[in-house]
Amino acid sequence: MSDGEEQAHQEDRGIAPPGLSRQQGRAVEDDLSLLTDREREVLQHIAESKVNKEIGAALSISANTVETHRKRIMEKLDLHKTAGLVRFAMRKRIVT
Repeated sequence: MSDGEEQAHQEDRGIAPPGLSRQQGRAVEDDLSLLTDREREVLQHIAESKVNKEIGAALSISANTVETHRKRIMEKLDLHKTAGLVRFAMRKRIVT
């Protein structure tokens, strides 16, 4: 397995690569408590494959606000792609 494949495999399992974990040396990706209630709602909709406009309509907020929530969620969880958000939501049983 190449270094890139190994890193992707570790990310899928929720293991932060060396030097990339945050907050007291633990993997931030596993800490759902970092998210606000609204961020959890947005995450659920993202994991259900809804686009920002649909999420905004469902939550009575603008698509720009949804994008801001998405960016903050990704920062807090140290994730860089929507697929990572979906995997996280599935692991945490936010969606099934």
